[in-house]
Amino acid sequence: MNVQTPATLVALVSAATITLRAQSDSSGADTLCAQQGRFVGPCITVRGRMQAYSDNIVLGIWPIGTHRLLKVVEDPKVCALPRSLGTLLDAGNKIFADFVVRPLTPFRRGVLQDVCVAGAKNIRTEPDPLLRPAPH
Repeated sequence: MNVQTPATLVALVSAATITLRAQSDSSGADTLCAQQGRFVGPCITVRGRMQAYSDNIVLGIWPIGTHRLLKVVEDPKVCALPRSLGTLLDAGNKIFADFVVRPLTPFRRGVLQDVCVAGAKNIRTEPDPLLRPAPH
């Protein structure tokens, strides 16, 4: 018989709730993807890892399998990060997902590309050890 402590059960239920709530965060994707404005291309889906960085890249997406990094722009006049992704990042997580992004700058090899995040699907999180160190 596998006995769970109350703290373990609370953690499991909390993790399941966050996962279910964040499985699809694409309600704003249709709106952002239909907007005109300073975008240089249509929305695309990128499988990647979103995490906090430092210096000139506060938030970035690494498209898995590449050597690239997309800079996530968080400008309320242009685009806002979906709330559920912000909540997961604020909790000290890296986010792996299929991100729907819209480019603000053209793709150029070796140059950071600015994007707006319209939404995400198939979300999975991992603790970011730089933001949430493991207990000793």
